[in-house]
Amino acid sequence: MSNSEQQPEVSNCLRLALPVAAVTLAAAMVLMPEAAANADEHPSEHSQSYVVPAAHERQSNPSQSLVITTYNILGSIHKETGREVGGSVEARAHREEKYVEGHAGAPKSDILGVQEMERDQWRMFNNFLEGYNVVPKGHAEQNSIFYNSERFEPISDGTLRYPYYSDPTVHGRHGVGVWARFKDKETGQILSILNAHYVAWNERPGTDPGGAMKRLESAKLSQEWVIEQQEKHPDDAVYVIGDLNSINNVLNFYNPSFDHQFKDRALQGDRNKIPYCILTKNPNKLQDTRDMLEGRQGHCENHNRGPAYNDTIDWIYTTPKYTHVVAWKRPENKITLHASDHLPLTVVAEATQEPAAAPTA
Repeated sequence: MSNSEQQPEVSNCLRLALPVAAVTLAAAMVLMPEAAANADEHPSEHSQSYVVPAAHERQSNPSQSLVITTYNILGSIHKETGREVGGSVEARAHREEKYVEGHAGAPKSDILGVQEMERDQWRMFNNFLEGYNVVPKGHAEQNSIFYNSERFEPISDGTLRYPYYSDPTVHGRHGVGVWARFKDKETGQILSILNAHYVAWNERPGTDPGGAMKRLESAKLSQEWVIEQQEKHPDDAVYVIGDLNSINNVLNFYNPSFDHQFKDRALQGDRNKIPYCILTKNPNKLQDTRDMLEGRQGHCENHNRGPAYNDTIDWIYTTPKYTHVVAWKRPENKITLHASDHLPLTVVAEATQEPAAAPTA
């Protein structure tokens, strides 16, 4: 783990301030796909939104809202048969930009974690996205984090290394996750966000023991990062997001328009030992946002199997203490179906409580 700068001591007030009307509109756009005029929605399991449990224990303030998205944008280096459905890289990037900016079935993203971003795509996103800056600054990373620069400013950032495709064993560290701490300019709230991309393959020439164990190791390293952040900055709302390549069964978890040959064999093998079980080991520290929306706590049957979420390999986890999830959405429409072999995942969350006041001198 490397820091690009010294992490300052910050007094956090854990409040996200957005006008109530804007938040109400954002939640409506996510929970009611027909509200997005340009969405051209096609009903499916992927586009389903979930109702917030009526008996939710926490009291949230709808004016304290965050829209966070994870999006594997399909790296421009991929040339496999079946991945050309989205047209040129630039055409796909324009569609992805429209989604991020709130024109395709979800509200405008405050925070965007991308995966598989190559240098040409990094340049495109920097040119296309108005009002956003990127971490790391000045150079491309496959797992870069874009943020609404009018609302947030980065305090510190760094990388988390984990085993990747080119590593012969789980002890390799060629995978690079990007993390950053962002401060809300108006309220002073701090968000700590890790954006990662775990390997998909379980077996690949030269790898031992394969992708399943590499995903486990990556999840353990991510959990260590979460614990470290929460110990250093207990008032931060912590997020782990990204393409974690983990499901319980091999179904159509990819974008159905990109029906490429790897869909049915990418995650074969010991897929029950999924990152979910590691990351939700202590549900008071980190939970899956979809679980939170549906009123569940993280749990693993026999310590190696989570809930039967078979429609996604992209995840957003967060700190339950500070977060109330309003919506979880992976929309299918004319924009998202022709942008990448993954559908974007967007979560709308609200702050649920403020930390204790900072001690006075």
